[in-house]
Amino acid sequence: MAARLAYALALAEGQRPVDLRSSKGMGLRQSEVFLVGRLLAARVYNRQSFVGMFHHAWKVNGTLKTEDVDENKVLFSFSDPAARARVLRGGPWGFSKASIALAEYDGIVPIASV
Repeated sequence: MAARLAYALALAEGQRPVDLRSSKGMGLRQSEVFLVGRLLAARVYNRQSFVGMFHHAWKVNGTLKTEDVDENKVLFSFSDPAARARVLRGGPWGFSKASIALAEYDGIVPIASV
């Protein structure tokens, strides 16, 4: 079905079809809700520890996936919208004595604009 839609959205004959698969915040996604997180500190930090801490602290119902978007941002994908709402209400969050900025993300606009 997605292939037919992508084919229908192709701009002109001979051009490549539109790719609707997820790709680091640049694609169209469905059935997930998102947060973009950023550590508000100028120092270097361990990304694996940063992401692991949230998996442990948030205790999300359903699945929580993470993607490194760039050197400053992490995309959190929730399968349960109520879990994302609970995380936002439960803040403020921090890591290694630095605050974390969290913003809702719709999965459509480029993450750079969030």
